[in-house]
Amino acid sequence: MKIKGPTIVIYGIALVAATALILTSQKVQESERELRGLQAARIEAQDNLRLLNAEWAYLTRPSRIEELATAHLAGFGPTATANIRDNYDFPTPVISELPSSPSLMPQQANYAAPQSAVPAATADETASAEVVE
Repeated sequence: MKIKGPTIVIYGIALVAATALILTSQKVQESERELRGLQAARIEAQDNLRLLNAEWAYLTRPSRIEELATAHLAGFGPTATANIRDNYDFPTPVISELPSSPSLMPQQANYAAPQSAVPAATADETASAEVVE
């Protein structure tokens, strides 16, 4: 039996198509595995975020802070009004949602306080910061 040229071409095209199908299938399966891993990491990060928010709420409840203040600040007197700063912005540690980019997972992100959150003390503020007795 003699194999003709068009038959060889058809077999070659079929072989190339089968190889492309297998490679594409493997890439899809690999992408699905990666997607499942990212979804698991996202769920874990959300659980950690819920846990941290609950812990923050527990640690900052007013009754606890009042107990700690009474226990540790008993020897201090009232604060002089000259020592109180009105323009200081405290950064809040509570995060309301996760970043949308998978490359910025919470364990990889670095938090740097904004420069406005840490004001520089001037000579007048340093002098007025002394405790008034």
